[in-house]
Amino acid sequence: MSYRLSRPKTLLGLLALGVLAGAALGAWNRWRAVRKSSDWIVLAPSAEQAASQPLEQAPEKCQRWLKQARQRLLRMPALAARVRIRARMFGREMLGAGRYWQSPPEPRNAKPYLQTRFQWALRQGEQSVRWQQVCDGRYVWTMTRYPHKRRLTRVDLTEVAQTAAESKQSPRAPEVAYGLAGLLDQLLQSCHFTHWQPAQIQSVPMIALYGTWRKQTLKPLVRQPEALFAGPLPKDSPELPDHLPQQVVVYLSRKDLFPFRIDYRRGRGEEEKIRVVLEFFQLQVSPEVDPSLFTYRPGRLRVHDETQAVLNQLRQAARSREDETRR
Repeated sequence: MSYRLSRPKTLLGLLALGVLAGAALGAWNRWRAVRKSSDWIVLAPSAEQAASQPLEQAPEKCQRWLKQARQRLLRMPALAARVRIRARMFGREMLGAGRYWQSPPEPRNAKPYLQTRFQWALRQGEQSVRWQQVCDGRYVWTMTRYPHKRRLTRVDLTEVAQTAAESKQSPRAPEVAYGLAGLLDQLLQSCHFTHWQPAQIQSVPMIALYGTWRKQTLKPLVRQPEALFAGPLPKDSPELPDHLPQQVVVYLSRKDLFPFRIDYRRGRGEEEKIRVVLEFFQLQVSPEVDPSLFTYRPGRLRVHDETQAVLNQLRQAARSREDETRR
């Protein structure tokens, strides 16, 4: 028996919240009214990660670990890993799989930026949602395939870098989130990580970092996002949009801070509504990576250039940072 893929755009939005630089937030902009509440919690660890170590509140330490993890990813000579996705949403169980590769910049070959290829497919019955992102060292190409629709976008990193240089920002590091380092960067921008605890995955010592959405992340979703907050933690309330996770948990290996697992959660125990788990395994450092993996040919498919949209977002983010500095 086959089932239709339940609300594939919403599910893609959840998975892509970090990966696609927040673009999928608009999928939930129909949600408006928010009721105030005094119920504020951090979800307890899942049973397999539990309980011997209490959660420790240390926002600065959490932010520092994530920034260090991102920098280590950017400095790796080459990387390859498999990706596994497990999702429980809309009363359905879904499974997905994918791959990730990255290779260092090649300035002499006019490829001055990190090259990456990140792809996954999520299937239910006979239908699937597929996502692929390739950075060839200059352009970031992103292809999304729904059951009856395809969309291809492109961002020119060189143009973004030139604009950054003109505004006295670093021309060598355009603030465009792509690849695994970009996923961590987006989580840092979208979420406020406040708690951590020791954890373990298949005998590998880990650090579990617990984060929740920042107010500015929720602005496209609700009319009064500040009503959801009494500090850095969102309430566990049915008034939070149904398809929005309450919490993100990032598992970093203690040895090298590699992000082996990212959980998106809503509820707990028998009341759990959402759980999407993104896992990286069979990690290879310094493998022989085929250069053709980082070549993208759009063929006859229409390309939507989103460079200017990204530049506008970066300018707005820069203005927000300046405003916060003046306060």
